[in-house]
Amino acid sequence: SSCRTNQVHERSRCRAIQVDERFRLTHRSKRKWRQYSSDYLKYGFIIAPNNKQLPMCLLSNRVFSNESMKPSRLKEHLEKIRPDKGGKDQSPKGNAYSSDYLKYGFITVPNNKQLLMCLLCNRVFLNESMKPSRLKEYLAKIHPDKAGKDFNYFKSLREKFEKRPTLSNMFSTRTNGWMDGLRASFNISLMIARSGKAHTIGEELFLPVISEGLHTILHMPAAETIKSIPLSNNTVQRPIDKMGEDLEETLCNFLKIRFAHAETPRTAFTSYASRELRNIKMRGRVNEKPRIRMSYCTKFSLQLDELSLHGNEALLLAYVRFIKDENFAQEFLFARELVTDSKGKSIFQVVEGYFREKEVPLANVISVATDGAPLIVGCQRGFISYLKKVVPNVLAIRCVIHRQHLVAKCLSEPLHRSLQLVITAVNRIKSRPLSDRLFRQLCEENGEDFHRLLFHTEVRWLSKGTCLSRFYNLYASVLEFFEKEDASLCANLKKFEGDIAYMADLYTKFNEMNLQLQGEDLNLIKTKSRVRFQAPIFQKQSPRGIRSKGRINEQNVEVYWRHLQFVAERHENIVSQVLLVDL
Repeated sequence: SSCRTNQVHERSRCRAIQVDERFRLTHRSKRKWRQYSSDYLKYGFIIAPNNKQLPMCLLSNRVFSNESMKPSRLKEHLEKIRPDKGGKDQSPKGNAYSSDYLKYGFITVPNNKQLLMCLLCNRVFLNESMKPSRLKEYLAKIHPDKAGKDFNYFKSLREKFEKRPTLSNMFSTRTNGWMDGLRASFNISLMIARSGKAHTIGEELFLPVISEGLHTILHMPAAETIKSIPLSNNTVQRPIDKMGEDLEETLCNFLKIRFAHAETPRTAFTSYASRELRNIKMRGRVNEKPRIRMSYCTKFSLQLDELSLHGNEALLLAYVRFIKDENFAQEFLFARELVTDSKGKSIFQVVEGYFREKEVPLANVISVATDGAPLIVGCQRGFISYLKKVVPNVLAIRCVIHRQHLVAKCLSEPLHRSLQLVITAVNRIKSRPLSDRLFRQLCEENGEDFHRLLFHTEVRWLSKGTCLSRFYNLYASVLEFFEKEDASLCANLKKFEGDIAYMADLYTKFNEMNLQLQGEDLNLIKTKSRVRFQAPIFQKQSPRGIRSKGRINEQNVEVYWRHLQFVAERHENIVSQVLLVDL
């Protein structure tokens, strides 16, 4: 019986709890919550982050109940805890400052334009004191010795006050000076890198030049300025490396695959867009515009060149050419050392490793410009053969300028003998300091336009034309010089004068064409027009001045004609290959 009684009591208690809970839920549902208004922000209150029904004070970070969400209570709280913030929503009331108050020695406080400050004692006054009578009375009572000062005196005091050193100004000035010095260091380092000079030139030459200019012209102490410009050897190297890394990173990021989202208009749908539109209509969303994800990548052309340094190191240089902002851009990509050999496989491994390191897909390469060397264009073990295994549709192009240079190198045996004669004469004069000085003096006496001969360098493609052209311009002075120095060489030069004039004129034309085929803004259309225009020049031009003076040797006419015919045929082959390239 006692157990039954306990069960009855327990059931009664549970029913009472359920009834009480229903009453509370009913009472809470009928309770009206006040809504937050944006006007409450002028009292410094916002919605509590964790509960949208409770206000929070911005000044004290205190959260209030929903019943406190009344303008009167919020304003009362603001005026109670922060009376200085109570009128922030209203326009400031009080007297306005006038520039005439400066003649009494008063200006506005830098941080509060409603307060006055005395320039003589730096005392701050309330806005109620901003009256001429009170200011004049204060000046006469507190600073009687300054009461008779004119306006310019107080103006000078204000200027001194504005230029006074403060803690923030000192830190700002020091920071600005350090940043200016760092910027100057980067700019000077860039100049040194472009000039190709040693990095020590910054500390050995630039800093003394800057110091002398500041001291002599501006009459300023240069010690502090020089200290703010770091230009030591290692300091110059670091900015150059940083700028190079930044340029390389920017270029590689541009060469990577990129994605763009575009809303394609219905009037310009491709087949893919039309298919997406039909799918949207089938799903019942006819009015929605299909947002199509269009992927694109930067296609570029690659140019490779293998270079041997003085220490017998083999260096691989790579350049890229691409379209940026609707213009052609050509940039240097990398320079990597070929550690073992310079075979096609080694070159491909270096290129592939660099592209993998920079995460640039090899598939973005659409063409490769080469010099025609077997290690590059070999069909079995050349670089192009390895590249085509990864990028089958890559286009291999042989450099037009390089092929034109190969044509220019072809000389018959008589012309080659005459060229070696010119090189010997130039070396006899240039390699001996005394002969060089005597020849320079002779040119000055003869009134020549030039006083020096130019060396011929095989690796410099334009040097042969410039050497021959300069030699023929000074031909009379050269003969006069060798009449006393070497009679046999002088006789040979007179004998082959026609050959020298012919080659000087021919290689001048080659150089002109070579320069026309260079430039960053060159494209296939311009190349075709320039090559087509230069095609007939070899058959129409005659040696410079020889025909008019009647000194051409009839025996050499056949030599010149055969050489011109050979050059014209080789040049026509280049022209035909260039013109067959499709856009």
